[in-house]
Amino acid sequence: VEVKKQENEFNNNQVKTVNIPATVTYNSQEYTVTKIADYAFQNSNDLKEVIIPNTVTEVGKNAFQSCGKLEEVDLGEGVTAIGDSAFQGCHNLHSILLPPGLTRIENSTFENCHGLNEIIIPSGVTYIGEYAFQYCDSLETVNIPSNCEVISKFAFAGCHNLTTPYPNNTKIITP
Repeated sequence: VEVKKQENEFNNNQVKTVNIPATVTYNSQEYTVTKIADYAFQNSNDLKEVIIPNTVTEVGKNAFQSCGKLEEVDLGEGVTAIGDSAFQGCHNLHSILLPPGLTRIENSTFENCHGLNEIIIPSGVTYIGEYAFQYCDSLETVNIPSNCEVISKFAFAGCHNLTTPYPNNTKIITP
């Protein structure tokens, strides 16, 4: 089962915290929640905190894009995939713990997340996509695992406070 929203369901409705349940019941049948759908919470203007259970394995593309007041996300341990632009434009996001099973950080995932000042990339991540952290201008520290094979073009463009060097074996893709 994936979490979806109806048109304008979370937009401008004062919802500040979303705690995704691990299971939902429909017609007396219990279903496990495994995905946050593409665009599920996009433009949810008042959303400040999201708690995702360990049963969720995928956060869809643009799922939380432009949630400008979003500050904290608990991804849970089960997430292995985060779609393109999932948290793009979450200007106040300052705290997100990436789960250990994550293997890729897709294009523009955290682009324009001005509040991020540190990110610890799990050891299983081998790919960081284009613009992944572009314009995260408060970002000072990124712990990139030594087995990260690819950092795509502009992944950290505009991160003027970043001082972390890339691992020696990483292939940097430039324009």
